[in-house]
Amino acid sequence: MVKALPITEQRPPEQRKVWFPENRSLGELYVVDSSGKSEFLGEATGLIEVPPGKSLSLYYSFDPTYGLSPLSQVSPEALASISFLGSDITDEELCGIGRLVGLREIDISCTAIGDYGVAHLAPLVRLTKLNLSSTKVTDQGLTVLSHLQHLEELVLDDTHIGDGGLSLIAQLPRLKTLSLSFTRVTNKGLPRLKEVGKLERLRLNCTRIGDDGLTHVARMKSLKELWVRSTDVTYPGLVELTKWLCDCEIIR
Repeated sequence: MVKALPITEQRPPEQRKVWFPENRSLGELYVVDSSGKSEFLGEATGLIEVPPGKSLSLYYSFDPTYGLSPLSQVSPEALASISFLGSDITDEELCGIGRLVGLREIDISCTAIGDYGVAHLAPLVRLTKLNLSSTKVTDQGLTVLSHLQHLEELVLDDTHIGDGGLSLIAQLPRLKTLSLSFTRVTNKGLPRLKEVGKLERLRLNCTRIGDDGLTHVARMKSLKELWVRSTDVTYPGLVELTKWLCDCEIIR
């Protein structure tokens, strides 16, 4: 006689509990599912329960009186994403951001952050997305990228990045999206990007590139999307490029 095995009940996944300071909200919280869809959760204050299978994203409410000091009360693994978009955050105030090692995405765009500030991102080795557009970052500041080898998306629009910074970007093995619009990049620097073997989206709007630079872009066989609006690229140059990148959508 075969004995029936006992049936074990499977408990549903429990909600994750995250604590924020009680005295003031740190900003708006969103939960993000595996597909990237986000949903407003509430204000970042007190005890927050995060639904199973979802990560937590914070749009930080920056107050010069407190700076980023309230984040010291948040668990290092609590947040997957944080945004300081358009805030008055300074280089010095970023010094404590490295303790939030759970971060996968960070947006510091439209701020006065420069090379000294981005150096504080080095401990965030799990980052996959980094937005530094409209900041004061230069080629020298990109040395921090050597620590961020999991980056898949890097946005550097409207910065002081030039050809020298491309050799540092080329060392990112997982990079899929690179945005360099309104930068100082020229034809001379583009050969370095051939080393980014998984690059799928490249934005070069409003840069000083032309048809000579496209000869190097033509060797980026993984490209699916290329933006070259307001550049010196000509129509004949684009026609020639399509012969090499027939599966790439080119926006001009």
